[in-house]
Formats: sequence, C-alpha cells, structure tokens
Amino acid sequence: MRLKTFESPEYPIDALGDILAPAAKSIAHNGQLAPAMAGQSLLGAAALVAQGHYNVATLAGIKPLSEYLLTIGESGDGKSTADAAALQPVRAWQRDKAIAYRHELAKYEEANATRGKGEPPSAPPLAPYSIMKDATIEGIRSEVVNKLFFSREGRHEVRI
Repeated sequence: MRLKTFESPEYPIDALGDILAPAAKSIAHNGQLAPAMAGQSLLGAAALVAQGHYNVATLAGIKPLSEYLLTIGESGDGKSTADAAALQPVRAWQRDKAIAYRHELAKYEEANATRGKGEPPSAPPLAPYSIMKDATIEGIRSEVVNKLFFSREGRHEVRI
C-alpha cells in the first residue's frame, strides 16, 4: 500500500507579524530552507520567551501561555539550522545568566555548608537554562535529574 502525497499549502509567513515574519524570511533565505521550517522554529522560540511572563484566558479559566510544536522533516531539511538561528538570542541570554548563576550557586553551597545544626537549608538559585539539549528519553531523564522546575503551582524539585 502506498501513501498518498499532497502538496503543502504555502506557509503564511506574513501572519507572523512585523517582527517574526522578517526574521523567518531571513532565516529561510540565508539557511536555504523552507519558510515553514523557519516559522515553526521562531514560533517555538517566541513561545519559550513569552510563556514565563503571560497567561491566557480560556473557557476553562486562566492557563499558562504554552505552545506545543512538532516539526517533521527529513534529515537535511534545516530543522537544526532554523532552531539554531531562532534560539540564538535565548542561548546568548543563558550564557550571560549562567555566569551569575554559577556565582550564586557557589554562595548557596557555601552558606549551606556552614549552616548551623537544625537550621533549614536555603533555597538554591534557579538555573537559567531553558533549552533541552537532547530530547531522547535518556536526554530528558538526564535533564530532569536533580533539577528544579516551575509549574503554575510553583517550584517543584524533581528527583528520579
């Protein structure tokens, strides 16, 4: 049995607005990849940046602003190229914040090492990392082990 193929409609790149549309066009042109690939990566990056700052009103009440994206493409279609370009500002922010985080983590570890008996430990600083490097099962497990995550309900420590 053969699967039917179909021609995809043209990606509505201009619907991304005055900021993301030109960026998507540039990524698509310079990366020599499909506009849909560039647009998908920019939507994901924009959602990542916005979701910690905004919520959305739904019929079920106020919910976190989240985007669930699935990008399907053959090897060489430009998924990694588009993601690298779209996430470059996030990676730069993480690099800058990582310096301060390492300093705060050292202060936290020193304070907890010298705390008095019966004195509760202080809360660790929050890691400024937002991008998972490896989305395989083992990669996800590795990212989750001994890290702190946020949800609508607040901070949760996750140990596996």
